[in-house]
Amino acid sequence: MNPLACLSISPGDLVHPGIAIATARAGGVGLLDLEFSTSLESVEQNLRKLLAKTTGEVGLRLNGQQLQDASHLLDLLRGRPHWIILSGFNVSQVSDLSGVENRRLLLEVTGMDQLSTIAKMPVDGVVARGNEAGGRVGEESAFILTQHLLDKQQHAVYVQGGIGVATSAACRVAGAAGVIFDDQLLLMSESPLPVASQSHLEKLGGQETEVIGSRLGDGVRVLNRPGWKVVSTLRKLADNAEANSEKVKDWADAVDENVSWGPPGVAAWPVGQAIGYASRYRDRFRTVGRFIQYLVRETEHYINLANEIRPLQAGSPLAADHGTRFPIAQGPMTRVSDRAGFAMAVAENGGMPFLALALMKGEQVLDLLKQTRDLLGDHPWGVGLLGFVSQRLREAQMDAIREVKPSFAVIAGGRPDQANQFEAMGIPAYIHVPSPALLPLFLEQGARRFILEGRECGGHVGPLSSFVLWENMIEVLLEHVSENEGPGVSVLFAGGIHDSRSAAMVSTLAAPLCKRGIRIGILMGTAYLFTREAVESGAIRSGFQEQALRSTHTVNLETGPGHASRCAVTPFAREFYNTRAQ
Repeated sequence: MNPLACLSISPGDLVHPGIAIATARAGGVGLLDLEFSTSLESVEQNLRKLLAKTTGEVGLRLNGQQLQDASHLLDLLRGRPHWIILSGFNVSQVSDLSGVENRRLLLEVTGMDQLSTIAKMPVDGVVARGNEAGGRVGEESAFILTQHLLDKQQHAVYVQGGIGVATSAACRVAGAAGVIFDDQLLLMSESPLPVASQSHLEKLGGQETEVIGSRLGDGVRVLNRPGWKVVSTLRKLADNAEANSEKVKDWADAVDENVSWGPPGVAAWPVGQAIGYASRYRDRFRTVGRFIQYLVRETEHYINLANEIRPLQAGSPLAADHGTRFPIAQGPMTRVSDRAGFAMAVAENGGMPFLALALMKGEQVLDLLKQTRDLLGDHPWGVGLLGFVSQRLREAQMDAIREVKPSFAVIAGGRPDQANQFEAMGIPAYIHVPSPALLPLFLEQGARRFILEGRECGGHVGPLSSFVLWENMIEVLLEHVSENEGPGVSVLFAGGIHDSRSAAMVSTLAAPLCKRGIRIGILMGTAYLFTREAVESGAIRSGFQEQALRSTHTVNLETGPGHASRCAVTPFAREFYNTRAQ
């Protein structure tokens, strides 16, 4: 098994470099972050302390614009093994930094548009810096970006954004060379943040952070807490710049002036979604050293366990429960998975098809359910409902469901009492859980079938990426579901899963759940859009599939706070944003 490098990045200009020191002493690589530092003098003092108090590997993270001012810091690192992570780079800067003895140079990648630039550069690796990370980020999550980089270029890949214990194991089995920690460590005993500042990071879930300015091509993820007016100011400046290109410089200047680790609320802190792990890791491990040593050992255990259990193989416990060959469900897709012929194609090939009822009226639902029942025969199949439709429409759909009785149900935006209503009819029902805080409540109210769908999915999306959601949910399930209760719980992972590598990552991170007896599977929607049967059955037209095949990235259309849908970049999406800007 390939070794896994563990790197930490911590603010470079705070009172001490404790996290970096502890990381280096534990066998990892401790780096100081210059990007949002307001005092290079403080960074230099911390770098000297870091070099004096460690013999292990250390380094710096900085952007290309800081290279000239930080040249004396780079000189301090010469003579001992060190790492440099460079963001916002150009070719000449990379050439100047590469080839230095004892130096490992990594280039930070936030989107696949950088792929052609990095492909032939003389570097030691690339950082897949996901949208979950704090500070400047692109559109793609760490889960998606990691898969792209492992598939499409030859440099070693190091993953940053939403990384925890389970997701580190997933990255390791996928082929990543290392993982990078940042916000997860900010409450450890070695944290350089003052105690008063740490109080703002207690008991967060990760959804308290937001990306501002993403449509300007210069998105910045910051922490947003009640009363922090600086975040509102940045958001307003980004909106103004989106509506008027002459205001873009005002936005860029505001980021440089306001994003830092200064006084909370006066400065906007560059915090990512992994802050949702910080309290738990502090309470469990206390020190950075214990955490890193545990993680390296535990990731190997996760992989061995997944190899032993093979939770996604044919005939797995979830597949047996579903009555399908594979533990794979086809996610309900509005105006796509509403054809009996498409459901038959999914079922014949070993998956569980789900019809999307969306806003269909009762008569339409009844006709579709009867067609599907008659065509599929003994194959299991299910229905997907929206938990937030009007009571009148819901009752009409439920009348049709009671008459035909599909094998399973999925309720999007649903509640445990709605799932229990299906269970009372003899129809096992899955509900989406968008937040870790809701899962214990759902368990208390009797729910036992869950869909954990990350922000990478198509259509309506929640606030958390797959890595962050899955990591937190696994911890909650292990805490609240005993070994005796495990076999009665089923979990479908969704969001960015589409092939053997992504499935292997899910198998690995979920292995402890399987050990507990919990049944796991995967749910895919978008992946089915690229199948021959989707067009032949009339689920989509050929033009739809051609548009999907041409797409290289997606956008989220936000109709209001907390209401976003992931879509292909089409003329409609551009019209949406033009209208929004106006």
